[in-house]
Amino acid sequence: GLLVDVRYMNAVTFDPGTGIVQISAGANNQEVAECLRPHGVSYPAGRCPTVGIGGLVLGGGWGFSATRHGATCDSLVATDVVLADASVVTATLESNTDLFWGVRGAAGGNLGVNSGFSLKTYAAPNVTVFNLSWPAVKQVELMDALQSMQIDHPTDLSTRSKIVMTVATSNPTLEQLCVTTTGLYWGSKADFMEILQPVVAVAKPVPDGDQTGVPRSERSGPVKREGSILELGYWEGRDYLATNDPQGLYVSKNSFLGERMSIEGLNEMISWMRRWPGGSLAQLNMGLMFAFGGA
Repeated sequence: GLLVDVRYMNAVTFDPGTGIVQISAGANNQEVAECLRPHGVSYPAGRCPTVGIGGLVLGGGWGFSATRHGATCDSLVATDVVLADASVVTATLESNTDLFWGVRGAAGGNLGVNSGFSLKTYAAPNVTVFNLSWPAVKQVELMDALQSMQIDHPTDLSTRSKIVMTVATSNPTLEQLCVTTTGLYWGSKADFMEILQPVVAVAKPVPDGDQTGVPRSERSGPVKREGSILELGYWEGRDYLATNDPQGLYVSKNSFLGERMSIEGLNEMISWMRRWPGGSLAQLNMGLMFAFGGA
């Protein structure tokens, strides 16, 4: 294969008249954010600032806007592609349609060298962001309640809920696994507090607690952050949700669920987590469930 370094092709321009942002292939999430923030618009970006737009779009693209605006590739309106014969074409819904279909998450970016992307943008209203953790109790019931909350508010809410280890150990017990959720609600804090009540009825969150209480040097996950629920401007909310993951080398495997995970499935997930053979770090990215959306 051919690996092309496009990091210096990082220009980003926004046209207020059309609402289209044009992004060169080497730009990353942070560079796009810096362009769009002053205009009061957004795009369905990932939460990691250093991720490149090319991989984000060509791989589909998940972020906390996905349940509302779809995957990043759903907002693509055009892309310039250098083909194997050195010709340059523009793929849209009207021209080079097969190529346009293929570059929107279907082929791993292997159909050519994408030199630029044009994406739709959206309004950037106030939102509510949150980061909550619970004591190491009722893990299955809490995850089931968090699923219900997401399913009942499919486009107004975007969550990343998970069960995490509270200590670096092997074969963790239930007392060493806790539930956390992080995400974005397209509405007021008061409204979010109302839809959160069925989850709180299962167990009360830990007040002002971070995800595990494990020091950064002893875990493989996001930096310590106090538990909170905040109503902020969209881009301030995005800054709150931004993560500096990944740290070091890691392997990740995931699958799509077309429907909610059953109680039996949640118990099975926990049983596999409890077989963790151990390591020097507390694994914070084991049993994760990301809410998705898209066209």
